[in-house]
Amino acid sequence: MQDNINISNIEVKYKEKSKFYEWGVHSHNGLEIYYIDKGKVIVHLDDKNFKAQQGDLFLFGEGQFHSMEGNLKEPPNIINISFEIPDDENISMLISVIKNRKIKISLDVHSILKDLLIEAKFKKTGNQFMLKAKLIELLIKLARHTRENRHPEFLPVLTHENWNNDLISKIKKYLDKNFYKNLSSSDLNKKFGVSLGHLCRVFKKQTSVTISQYLNNLKMNEAKYLLRKSSLNVSQIAEKLGYPNIHYFSNSFKKKFALSPTEYSRSLNTK
Repeated sequence: MQDNINISNIEVKYKEKSKFYEWGVHSHNGLEIYYIDKGKVIVHLDDKNFKAQQGDLFLFGEGQFHSMEGNLKEPPNIINISFEIPDDENISMLISVIKNRKIKISLDVHSILKDLLIEAKFKKTGNQFMLKAKLIELLIKLARHTRENRHPEFLPVLTHENWNNDLISKIKKYLDKNFYKNLSSSDLNKKFGVSLGHLCRVFKKQTSVTISQYLNNLKMNEAKYLLRKSSLNVSQIAEKLGYPNIHYFSNSFKKKFALSPTEYSRSLNTK
């Protein structure tokens, strides 16, 4: 490989983020390496989404749109290396091998990452030369490791549509089984590890109703069933379904079915 490769603007940072960490969609003029040192994250890259955890590394290419968020359970620690590089056939070859893959790194690669952090922190004599040398070594090791272990591209590979479909399917099943509980969008946000805004948007898009509307529909249908089958009175049904009071329950029922719970019960006994 040529010895005059001009890697520039090398920055190495160690980031400790909260479990609520959100990093919006963006791209860079240069390249970025992200290594999950602790915790777990959800990564969105171009039209793909996947889960990443401690030991996973990936490279964002120049101009490649990406975003990341915490999984709301385990706060992540992330090693972030950004750099710029001119067109170079050898480096481009290395990048092409590494990019668009989630790589579970080896111990020797982890050692290089630690060296880069130390070098960036203490800035000793020849700091920039050492950072450049270590970064080139890292790229070579990653390319070799990837080829030798035949890492498939983004495994598991999930398109936005498939990932969202799977997410909403799981949420609906959970709601169908747990609608008696006093659930909220925030509860689902914590349960499934997806940002609240994304969760609400995707649910509305997939089902044509909001999460609260979906829950209310489940409760109203169950209320009709209980009025027909059980010996519970209206107040007991309202309490069982988690409504704050009988008036709120009755108003919701009438709005849904054009009859109050009492009127509906009476209608069951008429010919």
